[in-house]
Amino acid sequence: MAENVNITENGIQALLKLCGGDMRRVLNILQSCSSRDVIDETVIYNCTGYPHPNDMESIMNSLANDEFSTAYSKIKIFMENLSMSLNDIITEVVNYFKIYEFPLSGEALAYFFKNLRSIEHNLNTGGNSTIQLAALIGAYKNALKKADK
Repeated sequence: MAENVNITENGIQALLKLCGGDMRRVLNILQSCSSRDVIDETVIYNCTGYPHPNDMESIMNSLANDEFSTAYSKIKIFMENLSMSLNDIITEVVNYFKIYEFPLSGEALAYFFKNLRSIEHNLNTGGNSTIQLAALIGAYKNALKKADK
């Protein structure tokens, strides 16, 4: 590159995914990451604070398999240690349902997405992310119960 930016192929793919065609955002992210010798996928996700796919896999597994309090603690740690926003996690939760098969469908999935809409609205109107994280986990757990019926 003309600017001597050493970016890996997976770094480019992460940029494309996160920026969705917004070239200004690409430039801003690259500028934020430019102090690194090599810019890869992990650097891109760390610089943006957006959930890394591996972290999202852990979050989704925790939602599906852990008790409420364990899932809450694990996700809260991800949010704090990696500076993730709950809005970004919600976006990626929805994307996971588009890509992977989860035990929710039909009425249970509709219930979960309706709750996600409310949680996202609450976050965007000043709601506490700690409370909304609990609501997210509760909505998923309740949707799982609906799916089992």
